[in-house]
Amino acid sequence: MNDRKNQGRGLAKVSHLFLSGPEPPKEKVTIQVAARALGVSKGTIITYLNKGQLTRIKEAGRIYVSMDEVRAFAD
Repeated sequence: MNDRKNQGRGLAKVSHLFLSGPEPPKEKVTIQVAARALGVSKGTIITYLNKGQLTRIKEAGRIYVSMDEVRAFAD
């Protein structure tokens, strides 16, 4: 019974690590969609990613870009 009581305390000690980070992007798109939205080639988007002008989102071995960043980049 005492172990169960202490389980919640451990979670409280580390929960800030998961809850206080930056908010994940609301909508992520492929490189191809980002290129189409900006009117550039996929190679240009890859260049932007490599230069840090856009943030690379890796998920399940695929690369995505935040649509919010694409919109901001277009402005």
